[in-house]
Order: sequence, then C-alpha cells, then structure tokens
Amino acid sequence: MKNKPDRQRLLTLLEILLLTHSPPGDEAEIDRLLLEKFKSLSDKMWRDEAGNVIGLVKGKQTGNPLRLMAHKDEIAYVVKRIDADGKIRLDEVGSLPPWKLGETPVDILTRNGLVKGVFSIGSLHISEETQRIRGLLKDKPLLLKDTWVNTGLTKERLEKLGVYPGVRVVVAREMKNPLIVNDCVCGYNLDDKGGVAILLMVMEKLRQKKMQINRDIYFVATSMEEVGTIGAPFAAGKLPGTTTVALEAGPVAEEYGSKLDERPIIWYGPNAVYEKKGSDALLDLARKLRFGAQPIYYWGAGTDAASSKIYGLSGRALCLSFPCENTHGYEMAHIEGMLNTATLTLEAISKDVFP
Repeated sequence: MKNKPDRQRLLTLLEILLLTHSPPGDEAEIDRLLLEKFKSLSDKMWRDEAGNVIGLVKGKQTGNPLRLMAHKDEIAYVVKRIDADGKIRLDEVGSLPPWKLGETPVDILTRNGLVKGVFSIGSLHISEETQRIRGLLKDKPLLLKDTWVNTGLTKERLEKLGVYPGVRVVVAREMKNPLIVNDCVCGYNLDDKGGVAILLMVMEKLRQKKMQINRDIYFVATSMEEVGTIGAPFAAGKLPGTTTVALEAGPVAEEYGSKLDERPIIWYGPNAVYEKKGSDALLDLARKLRFGAQPIYYWGAGTDAASSKIYGLSGRALCLSFPCENTHGYEMAHIEGMLNTATLTLEAISKDVFP
C-alpha cells in the first residue's frame, strides 16, 4: 500500500475521523459516519447495545470467524460541576493529564449543540500573592483541579444552554485538523482513529478487489475503550469466533525500544496475553513483505483484544499497531507505518495467517 492513492486515501479518512467528536459514552457523531461507511462495505451492518458498530464481511465458510477491532472513542473530559462564577470544573474520561493539553479551545457537547470554551489555567503575570500559579511554575505538577473551562458565560446561562454534570468536553474541532510533518501525520486522537482508518482501508480493499476470503470477518469499531475497554468484551461475548485482533496505536518509548518508523508493531505484552504463535506468524509475514515489523513487549497498555481474552470471551488475542509518538497528547504517527499496518492486516487475511 505504498502508492500515492493509498496514502491520499489514508489522509482523507484521517481528515474526516479526527474532526469527528467521539468522547466515551457520547459517540453518536462518529457512529453516524461509521454506520454509513460500514453499510457500503459490509454484507451486514448494525450497532449493538454497547455502542459498538459492527460490519460482517462473509467468507467461504462461517466456522471460526475473525473479530477485527479498533476503538472509535477518544480521551476527553466531563463536566464535574459549575462554580458560582461560571467556571466549569472537569473530571477525566480516559487518561488525559492537563499538561498533555495545555490552554486550548474546547467544545462542550450539549444536547442542544456545541458550546465553545477555553481550557484554562490562569494568567501568568502575577506576584507572590497568587500562590496557585507561582507553585505551578516550579514546585508542583499541573493537576486537573488546577484547571477549568472558561466560556465567559454565567452559571445560569450555561445551565440554560444544557451544560450540566456529565456533559462531555473535547478538544475543539478547529484544533483537530491533521498536520503533516515530514513522514508523519500529527493530531489529537490518532489513538485510535488511526486504527479505525486502517480498519476502513482494509474493508475497502476487500470490497474493491472482490476478494473471496476464507472465513467470515466481523469488523468492529468499539465503544468506550478509553475508560476500561468496555465495548469490546460485550461484542466478543455476543459474536461467534475465538480470535480477536486489535488494531491500535503503538506507543513509541525508549523503555520498549519502539521506533517511529515504517515498521508496524506487533504486541507481545503486557502479561504475555497475546498469542505467541500467531504474533510470530505476523512477524514472519511482515519480513516476507519486506518492510518488517517491531516485536514489542508493552507494559501498562491495554487493548480490545487483551480485555476480550482476559474476560474469557476470546481464546486468542493479537494486536497490530502503527508506531505513534506522544500518545494521549498531540500524537505523531509514521504514515508508511500506518500504510504497512494496513497491508500486513490485509495480507494476513488473504493468506489466512490469523489463527
């Protein structure tokens, strides 16, 4: 998938997906988009009770189907309370430390539409009198309790607009346009809308090539992964099959030896939950495809596939990912790394490499 049309298709999908809001548990905006796309790319499509969007692509046989998953939700905040002066206090929905975001525009997703605001920390031109800010300069880390959203509106006006505890708050759409930096595409929430883009590219390739695959594949855009991989186990428990494969962002960090380059990442950890034989087969296939792959043992990172196996709803778990820097912040992904992850996934399907 190294030709220009595939590169352009990937970037086009990312431009659409990254701008689409999808905080955990309030994913209606991206659901509308995915339901439309899955309808044209699947033999059967639906949204289940847990909010997963599912597309079935039929193969030669119905036995031993494959579940291929990528999560559609994004890390976000939620309104905790509104102070008397109109400051909106927040809680995390997923792991989003405030120092990853900084002072930036946000969209408050009410039932009546978007309310604009600014994620705020406070003015820097202060003296020792303002100890809160002085302390943040050198003595203590920035915590969420030190921040608020400023809309310039009163508490009463916000309530009339539909802002109340439980309403989600996300990075403003104006800030979500992807940016190309040399060989990388950058933006918020490439984890895991990059995975969803790869999922869609694989579905499109199967449809374009009219490939007759050996077994049924359930393509699943999962819900609420960022708050405990909630949607995936529900889907795995309802769908037939014993193998679940996650398409994810692969964190680039020195402790793992992972690199921001053109090689997909194959997960071997944490807790050795991913099937060794199947992971090795993917590693061998990547070598045959001449771009190779990075075998990485992660720690402290979960996936839809891992949770499905841990809860006893999958016999086998595998995870393929694209290299991604600055995870849970302004992320950078290697474009060829994403394209090669899509190629590896498609080849594994066509050659029936997945167990």
